[in-house]
Amino acid sequence: MASNNLAALAAIGFKTVQEIRQEIVGLIAACTFDFSLEGAALNEDVLVPIIGAAEENSDFVPGVDAGEGGATAVTTTKIRISKIRKNTFQLKGEDMPYINRVGFEAWFAMRLKQSMRKLVNEIETDLAIEAMNGAGWAVGTAGTALFTSDHAILNAAYRVFVENGVPVDDVSAIILPIYTEKLRSLGYLFKVNEGGDNGELLRKGILGKLSNFNLRESAFVQTHTKGTVSAVTTTGALAGAVALPVSGGTFAAGDLVSIAGITDRKYVASGPAAAGILTLNGELYKDAAATSAVTIEAANHVANIALHRRGLALALRTPIMPPGGDKADDIMEYGDKRSGLTFQVAQYKQYGQTSYEVRIATGRKVLEPACVGILAA
Repeated sequence: MASNNLAALAAIGFKTVQEIRQEIVGLIAACTFDFSLEGAALNEDVLVPIIGAAEENSDFVPGVDAGEGGATAVTTTKIRISKIRKNTFQLKGEDMPYINRVGFEAWFAMRLKQSMRKLVNEIETDLAIEAMNGAGWAVGTAGTALFTSDHAILNAAYRVFVENGVPVDDVSAIILPIYTEKLRSLGYLFKVNEGGDNGELLRKGILGKLSNFNLRESAFVQTHTKGTVSAVTTTGALAGAVALPVSGGTFAAGDLVSIAGITDRKYVASGPAAAGILTLNGELYKDAAATSAVTIEAANHVANIALHRRGLALALRTPIMPPGGDKADDIMEYGDKRSGLTFQVAQYKQYGQTSYEVRIATGRKVLEPACVGILAA
């Protein structure tokens, strides 16, 4: 078997006529993934600062000295590298007669893509679960398909972002392909004079921007299994609260919570009610009146995601090797142009075979629930 080093293989990269099948991933592209935890150990919590609201305004009164302001509260959240994952493939000398028919470089490029595909799909799934369970609010109704007649749900989500004070310069809607199929079928979007996209959807089927959202698809949007609640009420809570006193009930993390009297959005439970208190991921936008009914969706919901980039973080690093390295004969980093992620690839020469490992360390976190919402279906 010919000797191949990773540096030489990197030179040929992915120059191959045969492309592999790859699932659509939209969350990776929509979240913040330039956040690095290079020095963080596995499962170590690292505090990330969150910029809170400013103080209340006050009158300008001249005097000898400037008036003192209030202390600035530093808000933090925790993020950690929680997984170090790898995908391994081997090459035996006896495989070469078959591989030589397509060429080793082409085979290696395609095989490497398959390994990265598996890892990318797992990362996308992890992000979808994190966003589903950590979102601060929701619009839409469980069991009701999106875009059957219009795209009003995007307008509703956009309105929530505006009311939450979220910058709308970089917001995305990450949608399951079965619903983007319906979106592409909306007749008025295919009229060049009405579509507002320079005819891209009409001519190319491109999902560009709609209601100021970057439209993205993901094959890994999750379905939430609801908890059970019956005849639950609240004694009330003020706008800005995340703790909602309730009379009982069984909630699950990720449940969509409706509060009687608040009809413009739903909220997302962070977990079961404890000691008569239901904790929500996001703050109440309006007061919850006393004796208001508190319910969850009557059906499981598909958790399509509305997201501002700063709301969801993907932390990345390569696995850390000991001083002097391990038994690897060669280690390099390869980029996946589809997802934008970079993977560590190691080559281990063994008895009659060579083993290749593709690996990456990741963590994920909803940083600001107000910046993450669910488009329920």
